[in-house]
Order: sequence, then structure tokens, then C-alpha cells
Amino acid sequence: MRIRYLPVCIVAIFFTISTACASDPQQPNADQINAAVSNALKSEIPVSWVGNLMGGRLLSLKDLQVVRIGIYNVENKYWPIKIRCVGTATLNDPLNKGKKVSFDKVGDFLLYKDDYGDWKARMRGSMFQ
Repeated sequence: MRIRYLPVCIVAIFFTISTACASDPQQPNADQINAAVSNALKSEIPVSWVGNLMGGRLLSLKDLQVVRIGIYNVENKYWPIKIRCVGTATLNDPLNKGKKVSFDKVGDFLLYKDDYGDWKARMRGSMFQ
């Protein structure tokens, strides 16, 4: 009698595993990560990266290195990624208008797909990383 339910249990376990794997989408590749993070940094550079309370705007990125990729967050649909960013920025500070500063920092980013299937990145937390 117990053997009779074995095939049903095997099918249920297989379905559960295949459903869990299907909810974990394809991890972004290095080019997708670099493009998404570069676009995110174009709008603002964190305050702590440039050493100025007004923050900064990206001037150039010399290097982006993936330090670590976390586990996909199924509930909020994003990949947590730590990235080392090396580059220069111009300060947003009106008292130091046009001043260029260099940065070499590791930031926490969340990578996700927008409604059109394009990879986007945003910094985790605040601009005070």
C-alpha cells in the first residue's frame, strides 16, 4: 500500500523542484551588469564616494569589477550585487563647481529587469553608502 503512493510523491517533489528553479531567472552577465551600473551611476555618485555632502555626477568610469553576486530575491525580483567602482566624478557642490574627484569604492547594487526586459541597477540603501 505504501509503494502505491511513491510515484505520486516523486511527481510532487519533481514539480516542486522544477517550479522553484523556474522562479530563479537567469543571472545577468558581466556586460549587462556593467551597462546597468554605469547607467545608474550617471545620475548620482554617493556622498561618501566623493567626500562631499552634495554628492557628484559621473565623469568617467575606469573599472567595474563584480565582487560578489548574491542569491536572487524571488519576492522583490532582484539580484544583489557588490561591485567595485573606480572612476572620477564632478561635485554637485556650487562652492566647488567643476571640481573633479576620484573614487575607488565597493557599492551594493540591486539589479532587476524593467517592464521592457532591460536590466536596470539601483544602489541599495541611501546615497550615504
